[in-house]
Amino acid sequence: MNVLSDERRFPSARIVVLDLHGEYGKALGDRANIFKISPDARNANEHRLCIPFWALSFDELMRVTFGSLPPDGKARNIILEQILEAKIASLTAQPIAGVDSASITADSPVPFSLNKLWHDLYCREFGTYLSAGGANPSDQATWAYECDPLGAKIVGDAHAAVPPRFRKVKNVAADPEKINWLPDVLNIRGPLEALGARLRVARYDFLLKAGDWHPELDGTTTKTLADLVGQWLGSDKPITILDLSGIPSTVTNDIIGNILRVLYDGLFWARNLSEGGRERPLLVVMEEAHSYLGDNGSSAGCLLPRQNGRQRPLLNNAACIRQ
Repeated sequence: MNVLSDERRFPSARIVVLDLHGEYGKALGDRANIFKISPDARNANEHRLCIPFWALSFDELMRVTFGSLPPDGKARNIILEQILEAKIASLTAQPIAGVDSASITADSPVPFSLNKLWHDLYCREFGTYLSAGGANPSDQATWAYECDPLGAKIVGDAHAAVPPRFRKVKNVAADPEKINWLPDVLNIRGPLEALGARLRVARYDFLLKAGDWHPELDGTTTKTLADLVGQWLGSDKPITILDLSGIPSTVTNDIIGNILRVLYDGLFWARNLSEGGRERPLLVVMEEAHSYLGDNGSSAGCLLPRQNGRQRPLLNNAACIRQ
């Protein structure tokens, strides 16, 4: 790698290193930009690693957020529909050049607010309403929130991933006040509680609060996916080290699969430009690839991206070194 990154011999070299244990920074730091969970502000070449959750495919996102869902498929379908609706709405709030809302799917890398989705589903799953007199549960004015000592309703905070609090069900014959559950629950209380915890802890900030790529509640972001690819591949240094040592092991495979797909898409769609994979190939160095590139081709790192219903080899424009 020292030879390939020698700017005198290869002035246009581009190398991405997937560093699972944070071992390459010291050896290659003089010719590399390093992206890590906790960068050292004293080192100008260290930057915060951001991998926006909305760039994951739908199935990857489900694995790292909601986890296991009921086998009947109802919850999965509802969540898929709501994610697609949220992505279409975010395109209205912040259009993306060349992206048509009629052609996107839940897999499309379009920003949306996971916090808002979580809050909406939490209300649906845990919510109660004042049901006396044939009240309409879809009218939020009927929802039976608990109140704080000052009498304010505890409606929660989607942005901060603070859940709302609802009053208990009450159906006493002598009491005119009736409180019932909101209808049509999805039986995903456990996954919602787990996701809420992940949204609040710093360990998942690289993914769920990805800096300038983290969406506001309306889905708008400060930076785009093109900015992310440009940050990784557009610097003046020949090597980019993605230090994955701080990533929870349970999501490493999906994160690596996503990184590879983002890199591939950037190279493929820019193939006719000087920055694309045809004019300037990319070398991807995968440390300990055996741990995430399974022999049966079913692991996240081996999955092939699907573009317009067709499959293309993931590393068609990149060299892969297994160590």
